[in-house]
Amino acid sequence: MRGDYDRAISDFTQTIRLDPKYVNSYDMRDIAYAFKGNYTQARADVNKVLQLDPKNKDAKDLDAFLKQKEY
Repeated sequence: MRGDYDRAISDFTQTIRLDPKYVNSYDMRDIAYAFKGNYTQARADVNKVLQLDPKNKDAKDLDAFLKQKEY
């Protein structure tokens, strides 16, 4: 991703349209949203990742980060 977060978000959004159950797309898009400071969208994707894969460590880590930002 190296800084082009808008493009990453667009690309991952397209892969989600093609396969809405592909967890990695949500997992990578939530990181891009977080790097942009869009914590609301990052939170939505983290929740989707944890819905599809409750044991996903990356999503749990980002969830903890987002909880700190929410307070």
